Amino acid sequence: MFVILPQGQEVLGAGIATMISNVCSMIYFIILFIKLKDKTVLSIPTRIEKIGKANTGALYSVGIPAAFAIFLFDVVTIALNKLTVEYGNIPLASMGIVLKIERIPMYIGIGICLGMVPLIAYNYGSGNRERMKEIGSVAKRTIIIVSCICVDLMYLFAQQIVGMFIGDGLTIEYGAMFLKARSLAMPFMVTGNYFVHFMNAVGKGEVSFTLAVIRHLVLILPIMLIMNYLFGLTGLVWSQLVSDVINTGIAFMIFRRVENTIYIDMP
Repeated sequence: MFVILPQGQEVLGAGIATMISNVCSMIYFIILFIKLKDKTVLSIPTRIEKIGKANTGALYSVGIPAAFAIFLFDVVTIALNKLTVEYGNIPLASMGIVLKIERIPMYIGIGICLGMVPLIAYNYGSGNRERMKEIGSVAKRTIIIVSCICVDLMYLFAQQIVGMFIGDGLTIEYGAMFLKARSLAMPFMVTGNYFVHFMNAVGKGEVSFTLAVIRHLVLILPIMLIMNYLFGLTGLVWSQLVSDVINTGIAFMIFRRVENTIYIDMP
């Protein structure tokens, strides 16, 4: 992005870097599969297997809600940028930086949840209730602890972190304020992601779909618009925390009700 291509072509460099990294990752996994083919049940498919109707339905019942949740996340981001640009280029640039920074702990939490999903699914299918609960509990504690550590770091060193991305003093000032406000929502945000991934792991795609709709369409977008109208830029920045606190409470109640039926229905 900043070394090979000349100044002014950073965006092109980012695209090329992304392509190269994905190609290298694909080559790495192909080599890994070839080396481990005699030691694992995983392999590179040589033909396309036919999927039965039951499996197809289960695939789409989980995959479509997950894809829709990502779509709603992008819609919320677009709406946030549209509202922020009304306050000028500096707040918009600051918000863009903050959105990139907060993705670091968010993606760590999502990574932990994705690692949890197959373990929960395997134990759900085998009926191992105790191990399933233990895995879920460990994953939940881990993402909360990691997110809280990230909140502390982002809150205490907000100016220094934003300053790593840009040198303009006013942009850093806005960015530090935005980062402090939005970082407080991180533990609630990752906890909500935990509930969604847990529901996907046990095949409750309709529940994860409901949780995604509640978080993005029922809470974040309306609260963002209302707080922006009432309190301006300050309200817009703090709307994420308000939305995710409410969402975590609602998601927890839904999760608890569904969780009880899950354990009853386990083989």
